[in-house]
Amino acid sequence: MNLNNMKDEFPQMPEELRIRINSEVHNQLNKEDSTMKKSNIKQQSKHKFMFGKVAAGLTAAAAALAICISITQMNNKDDNDRTKDIDDTVIANETTYLTEQQPLAPNSFKMVAYEMNDNDGSLTPAYNEDEDSELISFEQSAGGGEAGFTGLIFKINGDNISHVKLNIDKNGFYTMTKQANLSGSQADELSGQTTDIYTESYNQYGDLENDNWNLEHMLAVGNSIDEDYNPDTYYGFYISEDTINQVAASDENDDIRAEWHKGIDTFDGASLDVIVTFTDGTTSSRTYKLSSGKLALAIDENDHILGTLPKFITSDGEPYLYGLLGEPIN
Repeated sequence: MNLNNMKDEFPQMPEELRIRINSEVHNQLNKEDSTMKKSNIKQQSKHKFMFGKVAAGLTAAAAALAICISITQMNNKDDNDRTKDIDDTVIANETTYLTEQQPLAPNSFKMVAYEMNDNDGSLTPAYNEDEDSELISFEQSAGGGEAGFTGLIFKINGDNISHVKLNIDKNGFYTMTKQANLSGSQADELSGQTTDIYTESYNQYGDLENDNWNLEHMLAVGNSIDEDYNPDTYYGFYISEDTINQVAASDENDDIRAEWHKGIDTFDGASLDVIVTFTDGTTSSRTYKLSSGKLALAIDENDHILGTLPKFITSDGEPYLYGLLGEPIN
């Protein structure tokens, strides 16, 4: 290609701009010549540098050509459109650049306990006094009190998670998924599918006046879980039918509250292992030691209960909720 004739490839433009572009092309080529002379390049390497020299000229010419095309296109519009197109072009280029430079969120995961919002039945992260603390308090929130489904639920939250493994050495887990905005007949039909309340259960609640219902589906899954990550899946602590019967048999007073506490106590001392695999193939793990007892409450100045604290009460006169405390041990 004859570089001197490259200017003929450009569209029509003011002569002043053509002169500036040609000057820039020659400047780039002269820089390459100067670099070659200073470096005393051997003959066998000249082909590579000549390619670099031509590439520099082509790069400058290509940049100039892009400028010319933009100018030519803008010149074909009226004055009002020209201002708008220039602004749009700048914004589009800046947006593209920022998008390309935006870093991905770092790999992370965290166990988060959930509770039910009394106003609308939604599930929200439980009260957390210290966001940086790894201590977790589990309180009864949803789907609890029926068979072995305790209502102590949590999720694995984080970034770039692709797979989850859970293991507990006492009792087991259940999964919970939720459907919202169902009619009463839809909720009744779905919840009527279960045949064994000790392995599968439904919790139905909602707005009777507007016939708008929520349905939680709970399914016992044993003491280990190994599945692809689903950010909409909740996990709960499960007590088997045999354990429930043993607890009931040990209670001579037939005290439901006492039996509930004893059922939660069967998790005391358990080890809970959490292993997550991220989308890049790396893994991260954490082990929690579970303790059962009377969880202290966070209460505001208006005596409104904000939630449980990650600690047990220290005297009999304090308000509490019975549940589990998870403490990371690695």
